Amino acid sequence: MKKHLFTLIISISIINLYSCRKGEHDPFLSLRSRKARLCGEWKVTQEIERDYDSYKPQGYGAPWYIMEKNYIFDGTIKTGTFHYKGLTLLQNSQGEMYGQEYDQTGETTPQNYTESYSFEKNNAFYFNHLSIDNSTINYSGKWAFLPKEDYEKYSLYESLKNKEAILITLTEYSSTNSNGIINPVFPEYFKKKIVFLIDRLTNKQTILNYESKNQSGPTYYNSPYHSSTSKTITLELK
Repeated sequence: MKKHLFTLIISISIINLYSCRKGEHDPFLSLRSRKARLCGEWKVTQEIERDYDSYKPQGYGAPWYIMEKNYIFDGTIKTGTFHYKGLTLLQNSQGEMYGQEYDQTGETTPQNYTESYSFEKNNAFYFNHLSIDNSTINYSGKWAFLPKEDYEKYSLYESLKNKEAILITLTEYSSTNSNGIINPVFPEYFKKKIVFLIDRLTNKQTILNYESKNQSGPTYYNSPYHSSTSKTITLELK
């Protein structure tokens, strides 16, 4: 009887431990809750980003534009490549309009900086960007695990597990230039909500995925605008 009781207790304990595993690459077993593992100050050690923008043509000879950028950040230096192609309208000396295609590739200018994220136990959130020239960008706000009722409202992911995504509500923003002078603040620009999908969450490492898609009506020669950004961010606990 005691043997069966002991086996039952062990089985229940394993089930409870496994229930803490939400992300696909989370550790199989963890004695700490997701919130306990997430709370702390994290340094960005890698970030992979892909940006895409386009204006699709509306009719023969109409302007169009496609831009693709791919970046990789190794914790101190961000490098990238770009590819632009499209059709633009030009005017000759007689005032006649004509189309000219272009196709360009190249490398972006390297950027040197560090970044960190802080998730506090009281659900305060802080982000810090420090460039090599000592200019800074700082965000703050609140974080919470994304409630199920908000999946469709804030997230691109149709089905999520409980505590698999983080909702960040930004409330404050500040930045300074290399001379320490505070830059102007535009509240309507930064007060927004951001969703991160947790791909991996351990005591020492967190991997977050971010994805956004935008589409607007005719803006450029009656061409609809499309854009998307995807990021995979690797964090190490400080």
